[in-house]
Amino acid sequence: MQLAAPLGKICLFSGMPKNSAQISLDLNLIHYKQLSLYGTSSSSPYHNQTALNLLANNKINAHKIISHIGTLDKFEECFNFAQTHKGLKIITTPTIEDLQDNLKTFPELHIIN
Repeated sequence: MQLAAPLGKICLFSGMPKNSAQISLDLNLIHYKQLSLYGTSSSSPYHNQTALNLLANNKINAHKIISHIGTLDKFEECFNFAQTHKGLKIITTPTIEDLQDNLKTFPELHIIN
């Protein structure tokens, strides 16, 4: 929530087990930044295509979303980064060559190795 802009909207998609789905919220942050929180349950192919189009047409700055990159042989480490919230979004590529190609587009990414 600290990253949200004033008057920002935060979409909550949990999918967590019922016994571990509770979190603490900074209500002052929500109040003073006038944040809106809303939940969602899933996305449809239409929503996925819309998101891809927004990214492809530079309507969404992916550089602000993606923080780390790793190869499939480091999948467990990549997954752990996501699970422990050490990264925002993490790209996993099949090979080191693909990783190097992605670094041309996203030179600021942290490499998981």
